[in-house]
Amino acid sequence: MKKSEVPPPLTGGGEGEGEQVFPDETLDEIEDVRIIQKKKGHRFTTDSILLARLSTPKKYAKVLELGTGCGIISIILSKKIPSLRITAVEIQEEMAKLTERNVIMNNMEPNISVINRDIKELPNILPSAHFDYIVTNPPYRPPASGRTSPDKKRAVSNHEFSVTINDIMKVSQHLLKVRGRMSLIYTADRLADLFSAMRRNRIEPKEMRCILTNKEGVVRLVWVEGVREGKPGLKISCEPLAIG
Repeated sequence: MKKSEVPPPLTGGGEGEGEQVFPDETLDEIEDVRIIQKKKGHRFTTDSILLARLSTPKKYAKVLELGTGCGIISIILSKKIPSLRITAVEIQEEMAKLTERNVIMNNMEPNISVINRDIKELPNILPSAHFDYIVTNPPYRPPASGRTSPDKKRAVSNHEFSVTINDIMKVSQHLLKVRGRMSLIYTADRLADLFSAMRRNRIEPKEMRCILTNKEGVVRLVWVEGVREGKPGLKISCEPLAIG
């Protein structure tokens, strides 16, 4: 085989279409769904699984996921609540195509649509006050904070190169219905930045749960749910959620 040729895909077992897995990919199963990922670059983390577990859109809700990556959160949500109608947005074309493959493989084309666009462009292409629920696992770190991954896809997922937390809240305010809810996981050391961005865009933090990430009991991540035009009043869970 010449170097310029694409290597033939491997084929995973089981039902459903879109199960071709290339040598640079893995086929993983979690929460009763199958997910193709790249071996190198951005891969979903435990944060994504926790976010999908903690998010509670109502039946038949219109759900928007901002920054879907490989689609793991939207697919788990759709598996949990089949009546949801989910729009999954991803700025990176390669990741958006991977999400489409995962949606097909899990037989969820009727429930999940994928959009390959910059989150900041969404108010120009989606109707305002359209969604009942928004879920996002945003990049936590400012561009100059910590070590930046040499892999572009991973860097965009971890650092605010393409979108900031204020961008996300501004878009969410535009697309959420009044009293619509928003669910996300964020780093605890930037909680003040998160709450500031939420309130600046009229999304009131209503519930927060701590996530225990090590044996010493240090809380580095939090799950937060906010309500557009919600009244002040934050409920905080005192029992951290252990990962694993």
